[in-house]
Amino acid sequence: MTQLTFYGGVGEIGGNKILLEDRDTRILLDFGMSFRQSGLYFSEFLQPRKCNGIGDFLATGLLPEIPGAYREDYLRHMGRDREDPGVDAVVVSHAHMDHVAYVNHLRREVRLVMTPGTHAILTAIQRTSQSSFDDYLVYSPSFEIRPNKKGEGYTRVKGESVSRPVDVVAPMEEHRIGGVTVPVPRET
Repeated sequence: MTQLTFYGGVGEIGGNKILLEDRDTRILLDFGMSFRQSGLYFSEFLQPRKCNGIGDFLATGLLPEIPGAYREDYLRHMGRDREDPGVDAVVVSHAHMDHVAYVNHLRREVRLVMTPGTHAILTAIQRTSQSSFDDYLVYSPSFEIRPNKKGEGYTRVKGESVSRPVDVVAPMEEHRIGGVTVPVPRET
């Protein structure tokens, strides 16, 4: 049985986060920011703490509890148990932040499906942005530590960014994800 769960974008402009489930396949249709909800807690000068992983986002309701969706490094840093992967892909309709802003919080193996135009815009944003959470097309590990080589304590390990799996698909072309075929949205 196919099921849709709306985590955002209903009764508001933006914040689109829709989970499509069909048998063993779980696909997010967009994973964006709710400007209204975000504005209740954050502003230009007060942003979520990168050092808290996704803790601020979950505590304020900006991110829904979706088992197996979020980055393991963020969950581990928050003291949460390891979760088995729970989302296969995100179909990104277009590169507006109300549709794509929270993709960077997802596990690194979650496949992103988008049009060439959306891919080009996200690449440009990623290359020019100075935001804490702007790694849309790459996964940059955080909170990795190892014991100090010279004495007690730990040191932070800076991991290299790795590309996320991305399928760039022509607008309105059908694309297969697990057992589901979805049309990729027209570029807007």
